[in-house]
Amino acid sequence: LGARWSGAPAIYIGAGNHTPLHFDVFENLLCIVRGRKRVRLWHPAHSHLLSSGQGCFSDSAVAGDLAGRQRVECPIDELAVQVDMTDGDALYLPCGWWHDVASPAGKLSVSLSYWARPSPAKQGVLTEEEDLY
Repeated sequence: LGARWSGAPAIYIGAGNHTPLHFDVFENLLCIVRGRKRVRLWHPAHSHLLSSGQGCFSDSAVAGDLAGRQRVECPIDELAVQVDMTDGDALYLPCGWWHDVASPAGKLSVSLSYWARPSPAKQGVLTEEEDLY
């Protein structure tokens, strides 16, 4: 990992939250302090299937179901790696990997994200647009 990003760590507290499909331009270590989260990940090689919308967010119909929302079936679901996280778990999210995150409705979830700039070896991979974030 490169140098810690100035906005890290960030704390997220909520219940029934859903972060839509996106990728981060920083490396991320997601740590669950309390509660549960479901993270679904797609390799950057699948970017052409995820129909990028604005910047690092997608306008794809992929939707999480853990937060009690109606599930939208999508052909790329079968390409996802699903990780169910609970108290004390940590997950490394490499920059450029698409993911969505959901916590169950009615259940408190507390997590921390530690972001770091990509290592010098990865920095050349980012596009100019991504490098602005």
